[in-house]
Parts: sequence; structure tokens; C-alpha cells
Amino acid sequence: MPGKWTGSGFFNMAGMGFDAHISQVFAQKTKRGFITYFKSALQEIISYKSQSYHMEIDGKQYDRDAFMLSFANSSQYGNNAHVSPQASVQDGLLDVCVIKPFPLYRFPEMGLRMFTKTADKSSFVEIIRGKKIQIKRKAAGPAHIDGEPQTIGATAEIKVVPLSLKVIVGRQYSR
Repeated sequence: MPGKWTGSGFFNMAGMGFDAHISQVFAQKTKRGFITYFKSALQEIISYKSQSYHMEIDGKQYDRDAFMLSFANSSQYGNNAHVSPQASVQDGLLDVCVIKPFPLYRFPEMGLRMFTKTADKSSFVEIIRGKKIQIKRKAAGPAHIDGEPQTIGATAEIKVVPLSLKVIVGRQYSR
């Protein structure tokens, strides 16, 4: 089930925080690929500051300081990096992955956890599932929708949009 983010649809993942910041930095690079993305992350991690977020998820209030927030419809970003290993496109829910601030020396561990599908086992990761999510932060800033960078306002609404994905299939398709 695709999600909708303040006017734009997404299928896989949306987010704000460090991954959105890196998405913007990476978009400015002329070279593409995992190595360029990884180098950008290493360069930016030193100066990046976590943010405070107020979230309302299906009517319940949460206040969190977060290194990043990911809204996962499926388990992975790409390149086999799994931020929410249990997320499913079939459950009708988005996994709100709150990556809490962590010491810089734990950055390699956090990256390794994403590639071993154990991010959700970290004490720095909280996953809250929901259908309707409202986010408030202090100021407008970077966000990404399926990895594409953009700048959004201080508030955002993310929600599940059931039965909204239209798929074109050929004559060979059978149920």
C-alpha cells in the first residue's frame, strides 16, 4: 500500500533527518553509486545535529529527539540497507522508524545493523506503526520521498492510501 506525504505519493520510504540531508547532498554530486553516498555520509555525520520532533501517530502523541525519522512501507532503502526489517507493503501500516541520537563511535554499528537486518534490535531504534502520521519540527528542512530530496515545511502529514497503486500488466499475467 503506497503512502502519501503532504501532497506527494511514495511507495517505499520517506524520511527526514540525516538520511534526507544526505539525499540532498548526494543529489548535488556528479558521481553516483553507493561509494559516493557512503563518502557523503561519512563527511556529513561529524557536523550533523539531531532534531526534536512532535509526532501524532493514529491519535497518540510522541515527542522524540531523532537523528532521523524514516516512514517505511517496506523494509529497505535500497542497496540491501534495511531500516525496518519487519515493515511490509501488505499490512496497511507504515513503520515510523525513530533513529535516536547515538554516539559518533556507534555509527559503524548502526550502518552494519542496517545491512544485517537487525536495525530494529538496537536500543537507538524505536519503531511505531500507524496509518496516519503528523510530524512537527522547529523549522522547514530536508526530506526525501523514495530517496528523492526535497524541502518541506515544519509540519508534514504522512498516511497510508489503500488500493492506490495501479499496476500495468501484460497479456501473460494470470491471477
